[in-house]
Amino acid sequence: HDFVIFLTDAGKCYLKRVYEIPVGSRASRGRHVNNFIGVDPEEESLASILALETLETQDAFLLTCSRKGKVKRSALSDYANIRANGLIAVQIEEEDQLLAARLVRAEDEVIIGTAAGMSIRFSVADVRPMGRDTRGVRGIELRDDDFVVGMDVVEDDEQQVLAVSANGYGKRTPIGEWRLQGRGGKGIIAMVTSERNGDLVKIRLVRPGEQIMVVTNGGQVIRTHIDQIREAVRSTQGVRIIRVA
Repeated sequence: HDFVIFLTDAGKCYLKRVYEIPVGSRASRGRHVNNFIGVDPEEESLASILALETLETQDAFLLTCSRKGKVKRSALSDYANIRANGLIAVQIEEEDQLLAARLVRAEDEVIIGTAAGMSIRFSVADVRPMGRDTRGVRGIELRDDDFVVGMDVVEDDEQQVLAVSANGYGKRTPIGEWRLQGRGGKGIIAMVTSERNGDLVKIRLVRPGEQIMVVTNGGQVIRTHIDQIREAVRSTQGVRIIRVA
């Protein structure tokens, strides 16, 4: 009886029970999400999916982040009564898109990464709670043509930042190399980007001993142990972890 929240790049959210989602094998094509949550594929596409046991947790919040670096924190209980046709989770400005969403508490910290290889770590408490139908505040100051590619929640200093670039390069760096900053700053380098390794396309927090799956936009998939990806400082380009066409 767990819940799944679907958020679209247009800032709308839809709510379903897990048992309402069709079951299929790993190799099956699945059903189009529009068939069971009502997303209009001409107007919006899925940006984030969150699974949770309850919507009534008083100290839990939904933190969203857009491609242009806007973040917004709203109470999870605000999403307890979502209509069948969805409702607005966050107001998205013109030429912007919702990129990521995470379940957080006020004492948590998050890290945001951008395509140009910049990143920032700040406290969730720096983002004041807002109602659903609001735009949010600046999470990171972006340079010209830069945009956010990922956001994750910092749990402890045992975690490592996994950075993966467009040309299949990656590295992991201890989260301790990121000092806590105030929300809205320019941040610090997470990965040096160049013609060799390409733009940063994903930033995630991982732990030694875990495994990951890397998927290309062409459908190529590899599964590897985190420990097989080289550990390196922030200001490096990483090593090849997958060959892309």
